[in-house]
Parts: sequence; C-alpha cells; structure tokens
Amino acid sequence: MIASVGEGCEYVVSPKALITSTIDSKTPFNIVLIAPNGETLPDSTIGAEYIGQDIMVIIEDECGGNQAMTTVRIVDKLSPVITCVNDTIDCDSLVTYKGPKVEENCSGDVDLVIISEKVEKQDCSDKDFIKIVTREYQAIDQAGNVSESCQQKIWVNRIDLDKVEYPKDFLVSDTTALTCGADYKLDDNGNPDPSVTGAPLYNGKNLYTVCSDNFCETSVGYYDVVLDNSCCVKVIKRRWYVFDDCTEIDFSSLKVQTIEINDLIPPTIPTPPQNMEVTTNGYSCEANVKLPALEIEDNCSKEFVVDINYPGGFVKNSNGAEVVLPVGENLINYKVSD
Repeated sequence: MIASVGEGCEYVVSPKALITSTIDSKTPFNIVLIAPNGETLPDSTIGAEYIGQDIMVIIEDECGGNQAMTTVRIVDKLSPVITCVNDTIDCDSLVTYKGPKVEENCSGDVDLVIISEKVEKQDCSDKDFIKIVTREYQAIDQAGNVSESCQQKIWVNRIDLDKVEYPKDFLVSDTTALTCGADYKLDDNGNPDPSVTGAPLYNGKNLYTVCSDNFCETSVGYYDVVLDNSCCVKVIKRRWYVFDDCTEIDFSSLKVQTIEINDLIPPTIPTPPQNMEVTTNGYSCEANVKLPALEIEDNCSKEFVVDINYPGGFVKNSNGAEVVLPVGENLINYKVSD
C-alpha cells in the first residue's frame, strides 16, 4: 500500500484505509506499526523519517481477535507553495537576494529556480531606482514536486553616495603604518593592495569588489600619488572615486586615504671589509690607502649614504675613498644609512 503524507509530513494509519469492506464504526481495532529495523512505532502515525520505507502494519479486531498484516510505504506528493510579493532592495543585495517565501510540508531543502528574468534599466530621471527586475520563480522539493510559478517585481535602489564609508589612514603617528618589506599583497603598481589597506564600504560590503561588474551602475576605483620618501617613511596619497553612472564626475571631490610605509630595518653589510696591510711611500711615515667600497643590502632602499671616519680625517657620503693614513694600526669606521 502506498500513501501520501499530508501537510505535517506524516500519515496516520486508520482501519478504514486498511480494510476495503464495510466496517462497523463501533468495532475496536488495534493497529501496530513495525519499522524496517524491527522497532515498534509508538502509535499509528508514520513520520517523515520513514518516507520511502516499507512499514509493516498489523491490524487486529479486538472483539473477534482476527488479525491481518500488510505494508505501507509513505511518499510525499504535495508540491511546495510559493508566494511572490513585490520587493525593494539595495543594489548590493541583488546577487544574494533569496527570493519569495516558500512553504513546504516536509523538511529538507527546496530549490528555488528563476525560470525567467526581465531587467528594465531606469534612466537618470529616476532618482530612486537604477533598475526594475521582474522574475518568475518555481520551487522544487526533495521529492521532485514542482510548485506553481509566480512572478515578482524587484525595485533596485540607486546607491546612496552619502552612505559610502571610505577606508582609514595608515599613519606612523598612530602606529598603524605599514612596515616596508613586510609580507603583504601589492597592486599592479607595486603599492599596497586594497585588500590590505581597505576599500570603500556600502552597507558593510566592499564596493571595490561588489561593483567590479558594475551591476550597481557605479564605478569604483583609485589612483595613487607617491610622495618623496622622508625620514625613512614612504607616503602614498590614495585617491578613491565612487561615482553613480548618473552623477557628474568631479575629481576634485575624491576622498584621499594616506598610507605611510615605515622603514624600521637598517641596511646590512653581508661581507665586511677585510683587514689590510700597506707600506709607507718611503718618503714619510704615512701611506696612501684606497679604502674599498662596501656591498650593501636593504629590504627597502636602493640608495645609501656612506660616511667614513678614519684617523686624521672624515669622508662624507662616499662608498670607498682614497685617504692618507699614518704609520701604525688604523681603525676605519664606515657608517651606512638608507
């Protein structure tokens, strides 16, 4: 026997459903249900967990003691019920919009399918909406039952530029500056990527990525101006723009984000100069000595200032020099700055 569950996703086994002949309504019957694992169900109700399984049914006439046995398999033949109500949403929510309400008699996932869609883009005379989306939906439950279709209109709001939140600054003064040479992602120009330093947000969503396909009819981007390094700090002025397609572009109103990159690591000298021994020139107790240039490495800088201090003199900003040293042991000091 195959029976379909009702609204509560269950089926109640009754004597009338089991006995084809006419029965006296006053005759008492006892019904016992046994699950495939041998367990006896607590009453005559078969729940959703037994959909598609054969349940053994024993019915007994409590007056005469006569018994009969059969099996019942319950199935779900009720289609989901879908209700479409017109809606208004923000443009950044369209991609994740869940659609209309669906009611299903049995638990389990219901697939909501868009069977048609029409998009009407609004011109700039409509100050409120960028488009009207008309969708026709249908729902399919786990048993393959298909709902009737319904149509929904979705009005999509224009982005409110006054609600855009721009990313914070990264400054040495408040210890938020980036560190030169640290492992962070760079953009195509070699500057910190917005995934590191932030991007404009709208309702908590990253506009730089959300609007990459321009579905908000909004353009989002930036360009960087790199200032000269000063005091070991590289300063980037990042100018962000967020423009609605109906907004007159005004580059003077760009929002500026300051990104400072601090160089905290001094340069290194992987191979220090070796000790050397030279002879005097034969006419005085001193010698002309050529001090070698250093090999210098640094995580950020390519240019360096090298000062050399030696007995009797000082050479400023020269990586290597020719000096005159007196007879005896002379200690030469190199000072390297990036």
